Amino acid sequence: MKRPTAKGKGADIFLGDGETAAAETAQETVAKEKASFYFTLELLDELDQTWMQLRMRNRKLTKSELVQAALEEMLREYQQRQEDSRLYQRLISQS
Repeated sequence: MKRPTAKGKGADIFLGDGETAAAETAQETVAKEKASFYFTLELLDELDQTWMQLRMRNRKLTKSELVQAALEEMLREYQQRQEDSRLYQRLISQS
């Protein structure tokens, strides 16, 4: 007689079906996609320095979270202020 396999059962083996569902709802999952962009070495150095400074306060902070927060702030300001935003002034007004 064949022994039951554990393959594909994941956490269900340890938690059981009901507990797995509870654990999944406890974790907030947001769909994300990987994106690649080119940055200057100077900007990447600034990113690393800023990330290290912020990590002194929050060890779990990732660079992705830092970049996402910065980008969200700039885009939010643009949506609210349009031509008066720093983003517009830097990219359009200087053209």
